[in-house]
Amino acid sequence: MDASLEKIADPTLAEMGKNLKEAMKMLEDTQRRTEEENGKKLVSGDIPGPLQGSGQDMVSILQLVQNLMHGDEDEEPQSTRIQNIGEQGHIALLGHSLGAYISTLDKEKLRKLTTRILSDTTLWLCRIFRYENGCAYFHDEEREGLAKICRLAIHSRYEDFVVNGFNVLYNKKPVIYLSAAARPGLGQYLCNQLGLPFPCLCRVPCNTMFGSQHQMVSSSL
Repeated sequence: MDASLEKIADPTLAEMGKNLKEAMKMLEDTQRRTEEENGKKLVSGDIPGPLQGSGQDMVSILQLVQNLMHGDEDEEPQSTRIQNIGEQGHIALLGHSLGAYISTLDKEKLRKLTTRILSDTTLWLCRIFRYENGCAYFHDEEREGLAKICRLAIHSRYEDFVVNGFNVLYNKKPVIYLSAAARPGLGQYLCNQLGLPFPCLCRVPCNTMFGSQHQMVSSSL
């Protein structure tokens, strides 16, 4: 085991990192040997049939996965080398493995871990964007975060909104400026989440003169 992995106190995490490194090395070595065989095909005879009672070991499983990824008997041999995922790819794979491992923790350990991640992330974001009293918010759907920002903007712009509700919007309704390059249905989603009528949307065209497809024409605001 590497010296860096030996410093990890949690044996499960250390074993996870070790197995991931060995698995990626095995796949990369197999790919390298395949490329040195001058276009030799990988036949589907290596693909297992019915499930075996004794199961398969990790090496056999990785070999089969590698064969499925890199070749088929009905395809021409690929001469282009598949891009090496590099260090960032390894970190991403380790992140997925950590996510799976964290999901098995008991509630108390999970609460401590998520609380620490939330506090550290909030601190970093506040320092990056120079917010004194910011609060990080995590959401499963990307549009949900945008709806929350719009809701906060309404509360900030209309001070009596908490007391009088939508009555304060009667004389001066809010306007949501939406880029023409925005994903379809985004404006309707925001209006539905905020309880606003569709006329509150203002679609702003994009200036494509200089090659950008996402820069809004400021004169149209």
